[in-house]
Amino acid sequence: MKLYEKFGLNSSIIVFKVKNDYVYNRLTKIIKKYSRSLDIYSFKNYESMDIVTVILPFSPLSSAEGFTNRIMELIKNENIIKQFEKDSSYDIFTIENIKEIERFITIN
Repeated sequence: MKLYEKFGLNSSIIVFKVKNDYVYNRLTKIIKKYSRSLDIYSFKNYESMDIVTVILPFSPLSSAEGFTNRIMELIKNENIIKQFEKDSSYDIFTIENIKEIERFITIN
């Protein structure tokens, strides 16, 4: 956040909420495989769901959308898109919108 405040460099955050163990396992493998070395990801359990967070440093929303589109295409190729759409959701945020991220995570 300080880089954004000081230099106007923004980063994006993608948050996936997953309620299906199989989808979660496939999604985490895909993200680990296709993330850049600069990207930061975390996998946490929150109440009745798993939260997968990917931080794309120095990346605008358009780059995060491109990354998410690639991940979703890989999910389609794995034939788990119907399970994903039924039990999961995601959203993309800029790093300065921490409050929006917290709201998204707490909404079932």
